[in-house]
Amino acid sequence: MVLILISWVYILFTTLSFGTALSRGLKIQPTDIVFTTVLGLFGLTLLASVWAFWFPIAIGFHVFLLPLSTFFWYRNRALLSATLHTVLLQIKSFNKPIKLLFSISSLLILAQCATAPYIIDNETYYIQTIKWLNEYGFVKGLANLHLFFGQTSGWHITQSVFSLSFLYERFNDLNGFALLLANYFAFKKWDDYLTSGNKIDLVFGLLPLSYAFLFQFISSPSPDLPIYVFGFILFSYFLEKSDTSKSILLKKITVLSLFAVYIKITAVVFLLFPLLLYFKYYKIVKKELGSIKVIGFMTLLLLIIKNITLTGYPLFPLQLLPFPSLNYKVPTEIMAFFFSKSMMHSFYIPYNSYSDTSITIMIKQYFLHNGIDGIIGLITLLTVIVTPFILNKFETKKQLWTLYASFILLLIMLCYSSPQYRFYVYFTLFFGLLLLP
Repeated sequence: MVLILISWVYILFTTLSFGTALSRGLKIQPTDIVFTTVLGLFGLTLLASVWAFWFPIAIGFHVFLLPLSTFFWYRNRALLSATLHTVLLQIKSFNKPIKLLFSISSLLILAQCATAPYIIDNETYYIQTIKWLNEYGFVKGLANLHLFFGQTSGWHITQSVFSLSFLYERFNDLNGFALLLANYFAFKKWDDYLTSGNKIDLVFGLLPLSYAFLFQFISSPSPDLPIYVFGFILFSYFLEKSDTSKSILLKKITVLSLFAVYIKITAVVFLLFPLLLYFKYYKIVKKELGSIKVIGFMTLLLLIIKNITLTGYPLFPLQLLPFPSLNYKVPTEIMAFFFSKSMMHSFYIPYNSYSDTSITIMIKQYFLHNGIDGIIGLITLLTVIVTPFILNKFETKKQLWTLYASFILLLIMLCYSSPQYRFYVYFTLFFGLLLLP
């Protein structure tokens, strides 16, 4: 646990340094430590992605990273000092019960990170993906060895930076750090609710009630957990009714959306929120989005080049616009097999039975599926049915209806691909918590 805590200090140091420097470039005051740290993680992920095209993400990367982080820290030391001072004051301002619960939950997150992971994908390709990045960087045609290596999530690139494999082989605790950020975010929202009485703040403050579920993701580098964390942060910004500059709000939501999509393509619905804000406030924000356009272009370019390098398909897992001239391109037969309807739905329908299964049987199989899949499926169905009846009780009902519509859109999209609960459960958690106040 002590080693994990030390690794978190290093993560915080580098991400805050980068995040503060990038915040200045985006003309955002880095007073929000949660967003600043996430922005730093995003910047480091993009930097490591560029590095991985030529070099392994190993000790050489940190020889470059540490001096650069120190330079950013020194140059922005006044801002960083103010940010950390603000956080300490906020924690001190918590009343005793909140302060106690915050401390206990933070210790539990640290303790859970020290336990053995039990997500199957951790052993099948998470660890191997990170190891390939640590040893070789991006390898041309790696997906031919196993198609899952073609996914190489942006979060695994981030994890390969902070696995510190040249020091110790078991640092796998970036998810715990992400949940620690969410923990601070949640308790601050709870404290804000006690001051303002805003029920939306209470919804986010109740996030620790979901820790019994989320804890299964923090002892392995699952790319699902950062989507859940970033989703809740994005929702809070989208529902914010403060006098925050619309351009700053748009920049924050865009960064979270781009990072989420770079981590997992199923988070593509996040892009709806910056687009809606952009069109709504176009006259206000149009002159201040040059930096965001650059970040968006870089993210898309890196995603495409990464996919081409690993698989030969620029929009992987979609089979559109393949590069037939690449001798390492994954054969179309393998792509067709792995991404067939029978395979994508095989977690609840026996393989090769999809085409012969009626819609009624599919629905029955999904909701009566054994274990947590069926339970979360039923809870989601209940949430979808009940939520419309309570949305109008909130001041931000228009924004909540937008979130609800994006939830339905995501469920529809997943029905045509792979409706696994981990791709949408953060919406279920949010709307489930919305029913409690």
